[in-house]
Amino acid sequence: MGVFAILEEECIVPKATDDTFLQKLHNAHGDGKNPKYRKAKTTGKSAANYHFEVVHYAGSVGYNVEGWLNKNKDPINEAVATLFAKSTDPFVAHLWKEYATES
Repeated sequence: MGVFAILEEECIVPKATDDTFLQKLHNAHGDGKNPKYRKAKTTGKSAANYHFEVVHYAGSVGYNVEGWLNKNKDPINEAVATLFAKSTDPFVAHLWKEYATES
């Protein structure tokens, strides 16, 4: 599984955290399993402010996973949900009824 597939899977898991996501990345790609993936340096003067690197033609790019799960969940926009709830199509209105307002 790639980075995005693991991210998508973790967004579904109720108790997932950024740390569990990072651990799955390390398990899937770390320790030489994928030459394009590197764990961040965590000690010494060159300690990184990122959690992993992806190596590509232009060099290495570091990524910090703080907030990734929260950012990548797909919350519904309240205004859009309210519009769906007010739909003239009874089926659509029923699907979004918890967003209906008394206005």
